[in-house]
Amino acid sequence: LKIEGGSPGADKVLTSDADGDATWEAAAGGGSWNLITSSTFPAAVTWTLTGIDTTYDLYHWSLSGVNINNDNNSVFLRVGDSSGIKTDAHYTYNISKNGAVGATHDSEVGTDQTSAKIFNDQGNAGSESGSANLWVHRTGRGVNINGTLTYQKATPVLHTGYCGIWYDVTSFDITQVQLFS
Repeated sequence: LKIEGGSPGADKVLTSDADGDATWEAAAGGGSWNLITSSTFPAAVTWTLTGIDTTYDLYHWSLSGVNINNDNNSVFLRVGDSSGIKTDAHYTYNISKNGAVGATHDSEVGTDQTSAKIFNDQGNAGSESGSANLWVHRTGRGVNINGTLTYQKATPVLHTGYCGIWYDVTSFDITQVQLFS
């Protein structure tokens, strides 16, 4: 293999033409992420993230350090549009998690619910918190949210798993996501 142009230098990729000649080229642009907003999750009952619009078909939502005021409560998710948060019975969800002690497995499914559960039996001690990486898909027909979650209940019980959420309506332009306990 003969490579024209010497050493690659910074931000270069190896390319090949139709004759099989390889060269170092400048890397293509794009693929960057745009930060829409960030905020601190309060220990209060309800928190709403705004700033979602029709600019993108896919949003990533990263949660870290979710800790609520009341012990042994679940944390739920709702979506909303320009008219507000949706509390009608169009949510379907599936959370599945594995416990760190004894490799226990727990899952919960809800259909035609008024919200979607993401953490159950969340604790409020300083050592207890939840985190999740969620992908919010704007589909034109409803909203699909999927991702991974991890949360610490009572030391040393750590739960990890995934969640799948669907808000099923004919047409919906998501503008906000809400967490509450």
